[in-house]
Amino acid sequence: MVLFAFMRLIPIVGIIIEGKTIVEGFVPAYEQIENLRAKAADMAEPSGDLEFDRLQRGIALNRISFHYPNRKAALTHISIQIPKHQMVAFVGKSGAGKTTAADMILGLYRPDSGQVEVDGIPLQKYNMTSYRQRIGYVPQDPILFNASVRENLLWAAPDATEKDIWSACAIANADEFVAGLSERLDTVLGDRGTRLSGGQRQRLALARAIIRSPSLLILDKATSALDSESERLIQEAINYLTNEMTIVVVAHRLSTVKAADRIYVFQEGHIAEAGTFRELSERTNSLLSDMIREQAL
Repeated sequence: MVLFAFMRLIPIVGIIIEGKTIVEGFVPAYEQIENLRAKAADMAEPSGDLEFDRLQRGIALNRISFHYPNRKAALTHISIQIPKHQMVAFVGKSGAGKTTAADMILGLYRPDSGQVEVDGIPLQKYNMTSYRQRIGYVPQDPILFNASVRENLLWAAPDATEKDIWSACAIANADEFVAGLSERLDTVLGDRGTRLSGGQRQRLALARAIIRSPSLLILDKATSALDSESERLIQEAINYLTNEMTIVVVAHRLSTVKAADRIYVFQEGHIAEAGTFRELSERTNSLLSDMIREQAL
């Protein structure tokens, strides 16, 4: 009887040992997942409850300071005013803090000190999703999907009509080359838009940014890698849009910001100068006048 009982127990013991091995192998993976969940919860982006509709008065950066981990300060006590329906430009050498300031406006970073205010209200009180839905953004290297022109633009505004698409292309000076494509709006662009030139990709990215009728348009070095003709076409589009929306231009090439209502010159995380293009260019020994001589403008 004892021998029979052991023989019946052996398969059960085997199952128990196998289950123990599976549990022991699963526990480290479970612990890693829980650690990742905890880190994700700690890094969750804070968001307020106030819905953002449209920009009413403007955006202000009030004595903003910020530094990246294990690096020196990227911004130190900068103050910037961006009034509604004006074009404001950030210029300066690489690493001066221009893009970081633009990221502060987008709410991608929280300042170490100081405050970003939108229409006089701290940015953190707004629902960040509703806020960013009212912002158009064009980076230096725009990402276009391996899809048609129409699908790339509808990604930004799913409810846009064909008339809206052509209107956005016209404002961005992209309508002529789109009309000349083999299948017009239904032409597939290839991975990252490889079937288009750099200027065409940038103009299409601009059309995608403005088709959603944003309150704020941010151009982050959008013309730095373009030829003079493509830059001229984008500059014409920017000048047209100034009366329709608030524009922030981050630029290395000063020809892009000549028409700006106000220019902030960054130097090592500080605002070294501020004023119009004419005021700063006529000022003796100004940083902007030095940049103008370097670029032979």
